[in-house]
Amino acid sequence: MRRRRKNPLIRILSKRYRLLPNPAISGNNLTAPLPGTVVDVFVKVGDKVEAGQVVLIIEAMKMKNSIRSVFSGTISEVLVSAGQSVAHKQALVKFADLGEASWM
Repeated sequence: MRRRRKNPLIRILSKRYRLLPNPAISGNNLTAPLPGTVVDVFVKVGDKVEAGQVVLIIEAMKMKNSIRSVFSGTISEVLVSAGQSVAHKQALVKFADLGEASWM
């Protein structure tokens, strides 16, 4: 049985293209799961949100997607408005304090 050699090119590429932390994912942010256009925002600063509550709607490819909160807590900042285009993993809402982290 022959042993397979490790490809040195894979080792070089894996070092070069390491994943960098995305500031939109870390901390108390709710991020966009897909690129699209914000149709409606249902929360404002100071609102208390429960885990699983619909926060906003993003339209992508003629389909409206309800974006639900993964956290329960208080909204400290709304970073998008209706009609705005958003990118994948862009921060949408910031939470001041977090409660329960899952709604499933």
